[in-house]
Amino acid sequence: MFWIILGIGIVVFLLIMLIVFLVKCKNGEKLLIKTFKKGNVIVTGHKGHGKDLLFSFITNKREEQGEQYYSTIQYSEAWKKISVKDLNISPNTYKSFLNGKVKKIPKTLEENRDIYIADAGLYLPSTYHQELCELYPSLPLFYAIQRHLYNSNTHCNVQNLERLWDKLREQADFYIECVDNYKIPFTKRTFIQKMIYYDRYQSALDRVRPFKVDQRLLGNDKDQQALKRDFE
Repeated sequence: MFWIILGIGIVVFLLIMLIVFLVKCKNGEKLLIKTFKKGNVIVTGHKGHGKDLLFSFITNKREEQGEQYYSTIQYSEAWKKISVKDLNISPNTYKSFLNGKVKKIPKTLEENRDIYIADAGLYLPSTYHQELCELYPSLPLFYAIQRHLYNSNTHCNVQNLERLWDKLREQADFYIECVDNYKIPFTKRTFIQKMIYYDRYQSALDRVRPFKVDQRLLGNDKDQQALKRDFE
């Protein structure tokens, strides 16, 4: 009888753990989709750590909601190919706004279609700052006011945040670092993606890690609680 009760207890415990895990995954999924809808996102991470996997996941989930997108590579069916040179409001530049000589231009993109730039370090490398300023003088402006023009956002992925043109990376709204991903055994297309989410540029640049302190040590100590709030 004892072993039967013990077995039932173990099964119930495992079911509870599974439910908690699935709820956390669902909440994480909702947060990610909400983040990509709210603003420009830059995704970083080493090779094979899931940058394109994340883009594929987001575009497919948003496609299920009836949304389409532009991208430099195909992630799902609801896409249109785009290149970096298409992201402009030429002939307007920062000087146009400074001098009060902004020119009205026709829209060249469809509204409500987010843009995904894969391997952005190849198209917009920070080491070629001067060349980028000459080639794409209005791209940073487009990036800044795209939501007003087209009700959409531009998302980039790059191995290292500092490899991306600073005129873009410093304007982004959110940053996600892909730490690793794991394929679940005995499944074909199920992965666990481990990542860190930032809403501040400097924190993403410094690759700040989550605040982890044993709650028993943290307790109700006001100084420790204040330190935790400041960190977050």
